Amino acid sequence: MRAYVHVPFCRQKCGYCKFALTPFVREAQVSRYFAALFAEVSAFADAEGDVGKVETLYFGGGTPSAVGVARIGTVIRQFSDRFGMAEDAEITVEANPEDLTPEFCRALLETGVTRLSVGVQSLDDAVLATVGRKDAKTTMAGLKSAFDAGFANVNADLILGLPQEKPKGTLSAMERLHAEFPLTHTSAYLLEEGSYPKNWSGTHADTESVREEFLACRDFLIRKGFVHYEVSNFAKPGHESRHNRGYWERRDVRAFGLSAASLWKGERFENAASFAGYYR
Repeated sequence: MRAYVHVPFCRQKCGYCKFALTPFVREAQVSRYFAALFAEVSAFADAEGDVGKVETLYFGGGTPSAVGVARIGTVIRQFSDRFGMAEDAEITVEANPEDLTPEFCRALLETGVTRLSVGVQSLDDAVLATVGRKDAKTTMAGLKSAFDAGFANVNADLILGLPQEKPKGTLSAMERLHAEFPLTHTSAYLLEEGSYPKNWSGTHADTESVREEFLACRDFLIRKGFVHYEVSNFAKPGHESRHNRGYWERRDVRAFGLSAASLWKGERFENAASFAGYYR
């Protein structure tokens, strides 16, 4: 079984984001949401019976790291108790760098998480401020905490074409990250036309420049021994995201939570994108 869990909470909503989430973390709302999530997982388990052990479990968002280790650990235990966990299960948590303190990383590793996907986006402080993110120093400290804690499978997300980004800024960031950390996976996403605020118009590179930089990033990663295995994703051999690769292979995945989209037994369906609708 492959499972996805949507955590729709962030401390702020970044300008490029179009996912279903709320840009704050209030304890009462988080508690109610996770109670509904646990109920959805239990109802699925009761209805489906034996669906096999969990092979991949992916916490996406939103910002899963914003709700703390305890809640993530409780979800992992529920899946383990209801379905069983494969010995080589891949458990991924998306995280913002500012959440990755040494204590957080050690505790997350102890819950059974095997893979981190860190939203770096850029290492230019002006760019990060424009899109509502912390500074590069915070990013580097968070990644250091992850590796110091013992995470061996870490992805860094970067976005090309963000406003104020200098020419070859993403490539420079990628080179710096790989010089300082033993990353096993790197994602290079393209800023989608129309997915950003109107006031960003004219503040980011033209399409052709972004295309050329993407190809330069690809060439750099290939020279580092990475495989370009999916449109925006590059991995060291054996470190491809098994969960995400399953989407491209049209394998079943049961997705839980707000707006989560499943492909189960050949049928596609999506949960409600509003909290009120999801709770109903």
